Amino acid sequence: MKFPNIKGKTVNGDRRTLPQDFEGQLNVVVLAFTQYQQEDVDSWMPFLDKVQRENRHVNVYEVPVVERMFFFQRMMLNHWMYSGIPDVDARNRTITLYTNVSAFLKSLNLTHIETIYTLLVDKEGKVYLRTSGAYTENNASDLMLKLSLLQPQNA
Repeated sequence: MKFPNIKGKTVNGDRRTLPQDFEGQLNVVVLAFTQYQQEDVDSWMPFLDKVQRENRHVNVYEVPVVERMFFFQRMMLNHWMYSGIPDVDARNRTITLYTNVSAFLKSLNLTHIETIYTLLVDKEGKVYLRTSGAYTENNASDLMLKLSLLQPQNA
């Protein structure tokens, strides 16, 4: 399975094309679909921040996936996100995608938007792991196992 080629913007307003602009050799991508899922996203962040600090080939991204909107609606949402994310690093790693959500879900074989998904993706977009829901020790363990199998031995 491959991450779709799609354009987005960081909360700081920088344009990104995914998966090409993922900066890590391996990238943990946390997909969310509603503002109510932010708590589930946040549950992953202490663990993922540690993973990124300890693995120089791994980058972490929060990716809100939102149905296409009119310009004014996008502008308002972008402003709210900017205001709600004071940390510069978090703003840079948060890439909002305005897209056809159904098509996006289908491209990744995801079934619904009722939960978040955490993916492990390489620079070419190959998806190696997909979990759903808030952080759990089982999901974290699955991610660490896959990372250990994929990372270079001298990483």
